[in-house]
Amino acid sequence: MKRSILSVALSTAILSGLSHASDLELGGKRVEFSKKLSLHALESLDSEDKDITVVVKTYKPLNRVQKDTLYKLGAKSVTYSGENSFYLLSSRNDIDTLLDSIKDLDGVALLDFKYKISNDLKNVALNDVIRVKVELLKSLNESEFKTILLNSGIDASKIKVSNDFNIVELNIAGIDIETLANLSVVKYISKYHDIGLIKPFSKKISSDDIYTARSTNATEAWSGGLDGSNIKVGIVDEGQAKRDHVEFKEGAVSRVKNRVGKGSLSLHTTHVAGIIAAKGVDSYARGMANEAIIYNYSYQDAYFASALNSLYNKDKILVSNHSYGFTDRADLGSYNSDASSEDSVIYNNPYITMFVAAGNDRGRSGYADTGIIKGAANAKNIITVGALNSNSSDVAYYSSSGPTNDGRIKPDLSVGGSSIYSTSSDGGYAYMSGTSMATPAALGLATLVMQEYKNLTECGNGGCDMRVDLLKAVLLNTAVDKGSSGPDIYAGFGMIDAKKAVDVVKTIDEDLQKVKMDSIARGGVKEYSFYKQSSGKFKVTISWVDIAGNSAGGRTLVNDIDCYLVNTESGDKYYPYVLSGLNITKGENHVDNTEQIEVDNLPVGEYKLVVSGKNLQSSKSDFAIASSKAMFSKANSNIELKKKLQMDSFAKVIFDSMY
Repeated sequence: MKRSILSVALSTAILSGLSHASDLELGGKRVEFSKKLSLHALESLDSEDKDITVVVKTYKPLNRVQKDTLYKLGAKSVTYSGENSFYLLSSRNDIDTLLDSIKDLDGVALLDFKYKISNDLKNVALNDVIRVKVELLKSLNESEFKTILLNSGIDASKIKVSNDFNIVELNIAGIDIETLANLSVVKYISKYHDIGLIKPFSKKISSDDIYTARSTNATEAWSGGLDGSNIKVGIVDEGQAKRDHVEFKEGAVSRVKNRVGKGSLSLHTTHVAGIIAAKGVDSYARGMANEAIIYNYSYQDAYFASALNSLYNKDKILVSNHSYGFTDRADLGSYNSDASSEDSVIYNNPYITMFVAAGNDRGRSGYADTGIIKGAANAKNIITVGALNSNSSDVAYYSSSGPTNDGRIKPDLSVGGSSIYSTSSDGGYAYMSGTSMATPAALGLATLVMQEYKNLTECGNGGCDMRVDLLKAVLLNTAVDKGSSGPDIYAGFGMIDAKKAVDVVKTIDEDLQKVKMDSIARGGVKEYSFYKQSSGKFKVTISWVDIAGNSAGGRTLVNDIDCYLVNTESGDKYYPYVLSGLNITKGENHVDNTEQIEVDNLPVGEYKLVVSGKNLQSSKSDFAIASSKAMFSKANSNIELKKKLQMDSFAKVIFDSMY
C-alpha cells in the first residue's frame, strides 16, 4: 500500500517521556502511550490535513464538565475509545493547549493508521477494489467527505454517508486504504459485508409450532387475556408480507402494514409475521401475540441500527424483529460497527427492544462449533435469540453459538425454532426451521409481557412502555434452563417462560415486588435487604443499557455495574455467572451488561443484594432488577421514577453522562 507523507511523519513523530503499553487494543494492536506528546516533527508536515487525532488515557473517567472544556478549547471530537481513554480530534495548533488542560492525563498516543484498519483488510491486493465501511470521529456530509478524499488523492466510488452514525460506505482500491486510514477524521475502516437471509430450512422435521406455545407457557398467558392488542411490532425482513392472508385480515383491514421500498412478496417475511401475529384461523399457526399490529420493513432499504431509526422515526415502533444477517463468513464473535450503532440507538432510547437471530451456521462447512455469532447479533443492548429443536428439549443442531470475542454470554435466550408451522406467501401455510423462526417467537412472547406491563402502569394517555433492561432482566430471570446448568454459549440463559415472566411483572401492583428500576452513581453502592424464610432456590438478575463500545477493539463493556449477594449473619457471598473461556463459572463479572446470581439452595437468613457503580465511565447509570423472591417494597419501588421517565412514551431519555 502507498504511504502518504503524513503517515511517514506521524510514524516518526517524537513521543517524549517513558512509553508504556496499555490494556487498550485498537485494530488488533496494543496502543503504546507516552507521558507527553512532542509535536515539533509535525510542524513542517506537507499535508492538506491540518488536524490531528490522538488517543488520551486518563487516571479517572472524563466527566461532562471536562469534556465541555475540551470543546471550548477547540476540540472537534472527544469520543470514548475504551479503558479510560478517548479519541481527541483537533487542529494541530490547538493540541498542546488541549492536552495541558487535562489534569488526570496518564498518557497520550498518536492515532497511527495501524490502529485503524481491520484485519480482513490488511492483505487486500493493491489493485483490488473493495467496499469498506469507514467510521468517522465527527459528522460530515457527502460533499465534505468527497472534498477530503479529493484533497488526499483518493479515488472512491458509490459513496453512501450515514450521518446518524458517522459511517461512510464506499468502494476503494487497496492501494488507497492506508491513505484513507491516515486521515485524522477517520476512526476505523472495516470490510463491508452483504446482508441477506440466514439460510432457513424449509422442511417439516417432526411437529407443529403449537409445541413452542405450549413449552413456553404462552397458552397460559393467552388464557389470562394477553394477545398483543394495541402493540405495534416492526419486522425488518426480505420483502413484503402477504397482507391479505386470512390470518392477518380483520374484515377489509389488514393488521400488516407494509413499509417496503425494495423487495417483492416474500415467503420468509410472511412466515415471520405469522409466528408473531397470525390470528389462529388455523389453530396450529396461531401467532404468539395474535392481535399485535405488524409494520413490515425491508433490510434492502435499511438494516440493523439504520432500520431501528426508520422504525422509530416513521411509525414510533419500539420493538422489532431482525431475522437476517451477513451472508458470508465474517465478523464471527465480533463487536463491529453494526453492533456498536445498535447499542448507540438503544442507549439514546432505552425503550427500544431489538430481537436479532443468532444465525444458523453451527455445523456448516467452514464454521467452528463456538464463537460464530456474527457482528450485529453481538451487541450488548439487544436480545439475541438461538433456536431449540422441535420439542424444545435442547438446542437445535444448527443454532449459532457464542461467546463473543470479549467473553460475553451470547445468545441471550432460546426458543423453539424447528419445524415451525406458519403463514405462507401463497396464502396457505408452510413449515420452516431456523433462528429466523425462533426470534419472532421470542418477540411475540415478550410482547405479552410488555402488554401486561402496560396494563398495570399509567403514563400519559396509556400504559407505560417497558424499558429494555427491565424486560431483559425479567425474561432472563424466569427463563427455563436448557443444556448445561446455568447460562451457556448455546442456549444463553434458557427458554422464555411467558407465564412466569408475566407473573413477575404482575408483582408491581403488589406490596412486595419482584422487579425494581433504579439508578446508581459512579462510585456509589446500593443495597437491598431481604429475609429468606425457608431454604431453597434463589435467582436474581440485574441488567442495564450500556453506552456503545468501540468497534475498533478493546473491552466492549463501558459502564461496569457489579453485584453480589451476601448473608449478613455469616458473611457468605454469592457471585454472578461469568464465562471462563467456554465454560460458565461464578465470580466478578466485568464483561456483561446483564448479571445473574443463582443459588440452588440458599439457606434461611438475612441477605443483602449489593450493587456497585465503582467502575462507571458515565456519572450514573440506570439499571433494572428481577428476582425470584418478592423483595422490594412497593412504597420504595421506583415506579414513580419509571413514570417520570415515560411521561412522553416516545421521548428519548437523555442520560447524564460524558457522552
